[in-house]
Amino acid sequence: MTAPHGIDASFTALPYRRMAEAALARAQDFHVSHADFRFERIRSQDVKVRDGRLQGASDSEDVGFAVRVVLNGAWGFASGVGLGQTAAIQVTETAIRTAQVAAAMTSVPIELAPEPTYPDVEWVSAYEIDPLTVPLTDKVDLLSDWTQKLLAAGGVQHASGTLQQVVENKFYADLAGTTTTQQRVRLQPLVEVFGSDERTGVFDSMRTIAPPVGRGWEYLVGDGYDWAGELAELPDLLAEKLTAPSVEAGR
Repeated sequence: MTAPHGIDASFTALPYRRMAEAALARAQDFHVSHADFRFERIRSQDVKVRDGRLQGASDSEDVGFAVRVVLNGAWGFASGVGLGQTAAIQVTETAIRTAQVAAAMTSVPIELAPEPTYPDVEWVSAYEIDPLTVPLTDKVDLLSDWTQKLLAAGGVQHASGTLQQVVENKFYADLAGTTTTQQRVRLQPLVEVFGSDERTGVFDSMRTIAPPVGRGWEYLVGDGYDWAGELAELPDLLAEKLTAPSVEAGR
C-alpha cells in the first residue's frame, strides 16, 4: 500500500507563487493571448560502491523557472535561475521581446487548443519512502552487502553498485487560471559484476536488468522486485558470457 504524501515543505516555502503572480501580471501589460510560468526544483543523490567499499556520493540541487508567452501570434520564451519578483519580471520581459521578434518571422499565427482549467491542483507520484530521507549509511551498507556477496561467488573479480535518486518538484501557473504543483520521485539502481577467462584472456561484465522506476526506497528493500534472485544469477551468467563462442562471420 502506497502511503499518501504531500508536497515537500522545503519546496512550498520557496517564493514561486509570488514570482508567478508578478510574471503573469507583467505579461498582461503587453496584452498577450497566453502566458504561463513554470518553476522547478530537482534534488538528486548518486551513490557508488565498488567491492564492498564506498567509491563516491554526491548531492545536487537545481532550481530554475521559465516564462512562455504568445504575443501577436508568436511564441516567446525565456528562463532564469534567480529568486524573487524582480527576476520573474525581467525574464517575462525577455520572453515578450522574443515573441515580438518572432512575430515578424511567423507566417502562421499560433492558435492554442482549448483546454480546461485546473485551479490549484496538487499531484504526488506513488511511493512509500522518499529516498532522500534515508540515511546515506543505509544505502552504502546495502550496496556494500550486495557487492561483497557477489565477490564471494566464484569467477567474480570485481562488483560495483550504483544508485541514482531524484526528487523533482514543479509548479505551473497560466493566465487561463490553471495552477498545479507536482512532486515526482524516481530511482535507478544498478549492480554489475566483472570477471575474466584465464584461457582466452577475455574480460567482460554482466549487470542487473532492473528498470528505473518512479518509486521510493521500498523498491530496493521491499517486495516490489526480486533483487535476491537477480543478484544470485549474476555470477553464473557472467561465467556463461565469458565462455560463450564468438559469432562466426558468414551467411
